[in-house]
Amino acid sequence: MKLEQPLADKWQRLLNQIGEYSSAIVAFSGGVDSSLLAYTAHLVLGEKMLAVTVDSGFDSQTQFTQAEAFTLQYGIPWKKLSIPLFNNEKIISNPPERCYYCKLTILTALRDYARQNHFAVVLEGQNADDLLVHRPGRRAVQETETYSPLLEQQLTKTEIRQIARTLGLAVWEAESSPCLATRVPYYSPITQKVLRQIEEAEVYLKGKGFTHVRVRYHQQLARIEVAPQEIDALTDARFDIVQKFHELGFQYITVDLEGYRSGSMDERVTR
Repeated sequence: MKLEQPLADKWQRLLNQIGEYSSAIVAFSGGVDSSLLAYTAHLVLGEKMLAVTVDSGFDSQTQFTQAEAFTLQYGIPWKKLSIPLFNNEKIISNPPERCYYCKLTILTALRDYARQNHFAVVLEGQNADDLLVHRPGRRAVQETETYSPLLEQQLTKTEIRQIARTLGLAVWEAESSPCLATRVPYYSPITQKVLRQIEEAEVYLKGKGFTHVRVRYHQQLARIEVAPQEIDALTDARFDIVQKFHELGFQYITVDLEGYRSGSMDERVTR
């Protein structure tokens, strides 16, 4: 399977851009965007790159497992770096700019780590589609002089998946998985307990076979998003789901009839 023009040209320009760096740190979450970026950087730079997965407490443990497995499969140098966020009031108070403060903290730490360990640049995986949605973290990327090669080559999410599929990367069809804090309404405080509650609820639903899952946290109420075609199956399993969610601490359990959609917590901000 080959890439068609002009996507093949974009892929070549991505290779050329990364080849201009003498060495690089890749901010690596294990998702399809950062996986393609890490794979490409390793393809071009070899041992002169390092994929770094941040352990902030804001992501699911499944992501760390997937990230490590990917790097082991392709021989990519990898490190997990702890960057605590729960002591930052600007983050845990959860304003609409939370993503900016979070990204600024993480990218500043990665920049410092890169300098201390003699890496020339830090790369991160935003793509062209991210310019179309609420992404306050973009400002932190610019302020820390972090590079976004996928965005700079105007690669969309669909194109990134196409390249990953052509390269034989299993992550090409992986579900997008932003940090767990995106399930919490703005101004509702973020705690470790809340994020673990959300994580356990989503892991449970995925274990029952639901493919696209978000559990939006509204204090005592859980608002479940699944793919529209899976809503009937969700309601069919409601008795088991209600029992489990009660065990997790939710008093009320609802189904969002609009179904799964990325960024639904931002709708009040962007509409």
